[in-house]
Amino acid sequence: MLHPVPDSSLRRRLMRIVVIQRKLVRALCALPAGSTVDQEWLSSTAWPRVDADWIRRFWENENGRRQAWLNTIAAANASAKRELNEIMDEQHRFKKLYCIPPEHRLRQTDSTFWKATPVRKAMRHLMLDFYNPWFYESAGYPSTLHGGGDVLKRKHLARDPLLPVCPFSDGTMQRPQLDHFLPKESFPFICLHPDNLIPSSSDANMNKSTVLPLDWTAAHQTSKWFHPRWRSAHDRFLLRFDEKSDRLLTLKFEAVDAIEKERVANLDKMFGLTKFWGTTLDVDIQNVQKEVADLLRDDDISATENSVRKQLEKLHRQYARRAGYRPKHIYYAALYEFVLNTNSLITDIIKQYQEDALKHEALAE
Repeated sequence: MLHPVPDSSLRRRLMRIVVIQRKLVRALCALPAGSTVDQEWLSSTAWPRVDADWIRRFWENENGRRQAWLNTIAAANASAKRELNEIMDEQHRFKKLYCIPPEHRLRQTDSTFWKATPVRKAMRHLMLDFYNPWFYESAGYPSTLHGGGDVLKRKHLARDPLLPVCPFSDGTMQRPQLDHFLPKESFPFICLHPDNLIPSSSDANMNKSTVLPLDWTAAHQTSKWFHPRWRSAHDRFLLRFDEKSDRLLTLKFEAVDAIEKERVANLDKMFGLTKFWGTTLDVDIQNVQKEVADLLRDDDISATENSVRKQLEKLHRQYARRAGYRPKHIYYAALYEFVLNTNSLITDIIKQYQEDALKHEALAE
């Protein structure tokens, strides 16, 4: 929803690992059909300048499964290898999906595709292994691979100090995780790509819909979707609050531009934002009323329609300025604006002020 930009140093370090992935795929696909590979081939041909100790660990891990995946790919025919090379290049250009007009499209690589042949299965497993276990807490990439000073793990990207709020929910960045915006199961070649790894709160990550944010068969495959980095939803939607006859409130999203109506609807569905922001709506309205009444009393200002509106305008501006920098300030800015423009709620605040004044007088006696 917002526009999280990864730390440039971390991005460069992770891209070096992505380059190592690409070199391995290129080297495997350059082999003639029926080839076999071993640890020596990895050191001398695929990764001649990669740390030898890490290559040994890479080769010996996974109880032999990794060797089996490598050799399945090495033995494949030229057509299968050419296909894998092409898909890798397609997936690495995924940023171009979000150009206007789009400059790229992807072939359909869903779970059915990757299970269709042994060589596809092997390549998918091999690429995902670069994310888990190597990027996880128990392993991590040594500095000899990425040029940094420390072991590189996913927690370093997830805990980005420059990201003050969750880019998916606009909420607090509690227990931060990394989310594959385009799921790694369908896009294994970008499972480590820093532009496909979005830091988010654990709650938002768990509540994120499993719907693929891309339409395989459409001419413009991402036309109905935002991307938190390449096509931000920031300032592309409005929050509307509707007051029903029983005075219960509902919240809905509305596109600023009608052409983005589907994108806004999909954004809401994908992250459950209406539910996330609207669950405490009635309580939040009451808190706004109480806050405004308290602020007027603290400043010794009588509650009139004019003074209440001035206070609401001030609070709306404060929240609007901090939107994107403080949790849920997009929601609160819209909420204060709604109260400001709803006569019945202005009246409620004045009544709240008067009721509080009577209580304080009674206590003083």
